[in-house]
Amino acid sequence: MRFKSVGNKRDSVYTVVKNGEASASIPAGTPVTLLLNGTEDGVQVVLPSTAGDAKNGAFKYGILTATLAANAYGEVQQFGFCPYALMTKMTRAASTDSWTSSQSSASGIALGWESVNNALVGNASMVGSLGTLGGAVVLAASLASSAASASGTGDTRTAITNAVKVFIRMM
Repeated sequence: MRFKSVGNKRDSVYTVVKNGEASASIPAGTPVTLLLNGTEDGVQVVLPSTAGDAKNGAFKYGILTATLAANAYGEVQQFGFCPYALMTKMTRAASTDSWTSSQSSASGIALGWESVNNALVGNASMVGSLGTLGGAVVLAASLASSAASASGTGDTRTAITNAVKVFIRMM
């Protein structure tokens, strides 16, 4: 564990992890889930889609600081202001569907792990039930709304993710 707590700059905590994915790299800014499989417990992490929703609730582990190749070591941030995290902003069922508009996301909303697109997702209901103190990751800067648009011929995405600033409180 690496603690940055000396001086007058913002504090943060980082932990060494190993990519437990069989062949997939994990991109920088991705939330990761602790893999508890009896081999390298407490070190290996996987994508939220690999872990599944049940484990994403109990074994959230942090935000990856740099892209991590399969079976390589790197770091996750577990506490403090994080300037780069991936958040799912818009989704659609098929690439031929039009994009619907999306609401703006205010700073201070709690964010959770999203296992379909391997990113964070805003959950307005979490703010009402938990408050910002209950969220392990909180949006630190507002995210603007997006207008609806027709499907483009070259746009095959079914989700749009944005880089956002968050405050992490995993400890």
